[in-house]
Amino acid sequence: MAKFITLFVIRGFLCLTTFAKLPRPITDYEVKEKKDACYADIESGLWGWECKSSMIAKENCALKCLSPICYSLIYESDPDINRRKSGWC
Repeated sequence: MAKFITLFVIRGFLCLTTFAKLPRPITDYEVKEKKDACYADIESGLWGWECKSSMIAKENCALKCLSPICYSLIYESDPDINRRKSGWC
């Protein structure tokens, strides 16, 4: 399970830096700040109860928070990932 989450976090970060609209690549520090802010918003309930229902749900919400474009391109279009999000695996 940890490998699964790590893989998706790495893919999310790579996508985030690819689609960033900054004149320079986003730094690891900036990604960490954004990720921490996303997790804080999730924990405070801003993303709804579903995002706090499981670790996988929380991770999916964090990935969507980090980069909605990348999330929709990579994760929402893959039926295997959708099954994992739903807890089928």
